[in-house]
Amino acid sequence: MTGISDLILAAQTSPPKPIIQGLLNESEIAGLHGAPEVFKTIFCLQLAESLASGAPLLGTWRVPKPQHVYFFETEMSLAALGLRLAKMFAHRTAPDRIHFVDEARLRKFRRAPDLKSKFALLSEWMAEVKPDVLIIDTANPFFRGKESPNDETTAGAFFDLLEATPASVKLFVRHNHKPRIDDQGGDAATKIRGSGQFSDVPDLLLELRRIDKRTNEAALSISKFRHGTKPEDLRLWLDTEDLRLVPVPPVIYLLQPGARSRYELLEGLAKRFGIQQRAADDLIKAQQRYLKERMSGHKVIYEIDWSAAPDAEWFGRIEGSRETVGNMQGCISYSLSLATDEEAAPLVL
Repeated sequence: MTGISDLILAAQTSPPKPIIQGLLNESEIAGLHGAPEVFKTIFCLQLAESLASGAPLLGTWRVPKPQHVYFFETEMSLAALGLRLAKMFAHRTAPDRIHFVDEARLRKFRRAPDLKSKFALLSEWMAEVKPDVLIIDTANPFFRGKESPNDETTAGAFFDLLEATPASVKLFVRHNHKPRIDDQGGDAATKIRGSGQFSDVPDLLLELRRIDKRTNEAALSISKFRHGTKPEDLRLWLDTEDLRLVPVPPVIYLLQPGARSRYELLEGLAKRFGIQQRAADDLIKAQQRYLKERMSGHKVIYEIDWSAAPDAEWFGRIEGSRETVGNMQGCISYSLSLATDEEAAPLVL
């Protein structure tokens, strides 16, 4: 028998062990949901990179130690996935702790007749690399024929089999259902397509949304969190050049390597983030207090005012930001020491 004092002692002597500080612990299940084309796969790849390298997730959540990740991509072809990875890691070293399934095994998985046999194959392949984390993008192909994700018994079997896979932490991806009238103001977790168990069972649920489909701006929300108060939404922008979600305003991101002319800044915002001039001017104005502006001939030149930057809400999401400013104390020039895009790339995940 276990009593109240036993449970309290267990919590004190064996607290949860985080794999992502303040977000996700060992032996937990997480889910990511959202509408189509809201950058879910890109987020998952960046999540895998953070876990495998030990770098902070989106500059926001610390990863205590590197983990081995098994990334089970079920919908995108391996060729398309490889092209994405080539862009993501064009200017940085790819971590070696991420493992992907090959094409032959994917075909075998798709031919498997039911949930039980699909999970048996997945567990067999995972046992070869002994991952700490399993990421399933997406869970849709697990359900075929009579095994519907809308059925409570089938959904329950999915989570039982997922729990039994040989990894401490599991994350699955699901699509949201089509927008309904009752979605307005309701619990975001109820928007997940299929049985209510997809929102009830996980310890953590994340939702990705596009702010405006005409731009690359998105928001990451915590739609379910068992460990206390939900963190605030995190605004993200997709950099189409590097195929990465950026957790700082694009103006700041583009100025991190050093000063740019107004023309260069507007060109970068349009080309890499899909932000046209009027919206770009609004973004520059919103960050004006953290910028230095000067003239060079007929050109307007912008650079980050690193003496003011620590007051910005985005400052802590720039890796090494405090060290950067600390090294600049007492210097005449506040130019960022990293001068090229290639060198600046590791600053933001």
